[in-house]
Amino acid sequence: MICGHQITSWQTKSKDYYCIATRYSSVVSVCTSEVFQADVVVPIGDESCAKATEDYLTDGEVICYCCVVTIRSAEEDTETPLGRLAIEWKRADGVSTVRSVVPLCRVPLIQCPVSITGTLLDPRAATVRHPIRVAYCIRSHSRETIELTASFDLADVFMFCGEKRKTFHLMPFDKYSIVVVVMALTAGRLPFPKIALKSPEISDDTLQHTSRALPANLFVLTCEPSISVTFSLPSYHL
Repeated sequence: MICGHQITSWQTKSKDYYCIATRYSSVVSVCTSEVFQADVVVPIGDESCAKATEDYLTDGEVICYCCVVTIRSAEEDTETPLGRLAIEWKRADGVSTVRSVVPLCRVPLIQCPVSITGTLLDPRAATVRHPIRVAYCIRSHSRETIELTASFDLADVFMFCGEKRKTFHLMPFDKYSIVVVVMALTAGRLPFPKIALKSPEISDDTLQHTSRALPANLFVLTCEPSISVTFSLPSYHL
């Protein structure tokens, strides 16, 4: 049985992931599982949607399959199927395998002419009261020039350095980068610094979906991790 939360919407040309939860009602052995993506669904990087396994599941156990993808559909499309899930399995006391193929759900599409990603520029871990450089890349998927206003509304756990509000023009199929510096006042799992976009050409409801592509959290340590190595040399007596 395929179960899970209904996907309310999916922004095209933006990275997202889906998770398929499969619940079994008897003791089975899963041999292979593979997701056949729809033509418009493109896996990100080396993401593999096929898995050879020997998972033994008892009655009521659930196994999940996750995949990071982007959807590249036509501008006039309002929804798309994700594809199909194929599982080869056999009962615990069985010899022959059974191949089950089930369709995945269809998802409504949001056609937004811009997308955004956010990353940390420094390779070392983020630490309390040390500068953290955050880079945002805003990319255009439109044939027209778009006027955008970017603003930041940070949580109280951050100090901010940079322009909190900036208006710029995004050229067709071009990208625009914004780099800000924040300083965490406390350690732990903090909300990722969010950026809000507004445009006279795009509705606010559509632009709100662009922030879903940003990381949800930022992990901040109390101090920078370090590795110390101590050598103990044997003593020699002459």
